[in-house]
Amino acid sequence: MEQRNLIVISKRTQEITSFIVMDVLERANEMEREGVHIVHLEVGEPDFDTPACVKEAACRALEDGHTHYTHSLGLFELREAICEYYLSAYDVSVEPDQVIVTSGSSPAIFLVFSALLEKDDEVIISDPHYACYPNFIKFVQGQPVTIPVYEEDGFQFRPESIKENLTAKTRAIFITPRPIPPAICCRKDGCRKLRPWRKTCRPPISSPMKSIMDWCMRVKSIPFWNLPIMPLCSMDFQNFLP
Repeated sequence: MEQRNLIVISKRTQEITSFIVMDVLERANEMEREGVHIVHLEVGEPDFDTPACVKEAACRALEDGHTHYTHSLGLFELREAICEYYLSAYDVSVEPDQVIVTSGSSPAIFLVFSALLEKDDEVIISDPHYACYPNFIKFVQGQPVTIPVYEEDGFQFRPESIKENLTAKTRAIFITPRPIPPAICCRKDGCRKLRPWRKTCRPPISSPMKSIMDWCMRVKSIPFWNLPIMPLCSMDFQNFLP
């Protein structure tokens, strides 16, 4: 009797391409098991072990019984510490109820796209970009709109290129300063050039119903919150690596 696979994978899941970084890592792991010496350049993580003080703090938390559910936004004390960090590093005042703690930035970005996007809503991203971004957007039935960025610009968005690609379906502009290439970002003067389009473009990008997302992974990067583009319309993603 012929066996049939009773698990049916959704069409949108089948359309998601594999994450090439993990493809390379898995092949590299196979080669290491075969005795090949590999220098790992595929995964963006430190090449040193977690510092002893972090390990000790984690063990101490386990010993002290901190193994239960937290607030849905994350441990309150941690969110308070994040607020203090934003104030000291960026001179930006954030309240704990404006902070959500996730296990990495990718889940946070996926959650935001899930919350913001309706079918066929558009998100402007750079080209090149982090390979997961289009998949996140497509999985929630949005449409990624890519804008080329160039080495001669320091891989900065050209504000006029963003303006040319704004449509009635534009839901977000995703700006991602990263410490590894491609370092897509928007300098302070470029961000200020976005301000006049709040009133002249449809939809206005500073409306509370729209979102400018700024993934800041470097201490000296500039969250939109401390630029006059309305804090209510921006979301900032931070990675804190142990």
